[in-house]
Amino acid sequence: DELIIGHNIRADARQYDDPDSADDHLGFRIAIDYVIKK
Repeated sequence: DELIIGHNIRADARQYDDPDSADDHLGFRIAIDYVIKK
């Protein structure tokens, strides 16, 4: 799971302007914040 999360962080930087991916990226950021705070 950690490898996938790392990939999503990098993908977020590349696809930030893709409106079709915006919701997915927001979900990844929320999930990452949850893991860090936990």
